[in-house]
Amino acid sequence: QAPAGANNPWTSEHMAPPVELTSDQISTMSRADAQSSLQAVSRARQNRNLDAATRERLNQEFQQLSNRMNELAKGQSGPG
Repeated sequence: QAPAGANNPWTSEHMAPPVELTSDQISTMSRADAQSSLQAVSRARQNRNLDAATRERLNQEFQQLSNRMNELAKGQSGPG
């Protein structure tokens, strides 16, 4: 998260988007990593100042992370 400041658009209410995740990164995440990333993406998606491309990326990552959490809940470790 970017530091708070008067001219900073990324406040606690409008969190800066997390670093982009690849499908490969997501598919090998532990439950803790997937949950942490899912929370970060969820918070970032609430930012009304996102451009369309970033919003779409976050939506895709949210879906992939949700799927990963479901896989882990079912005892599946991913491709292998």
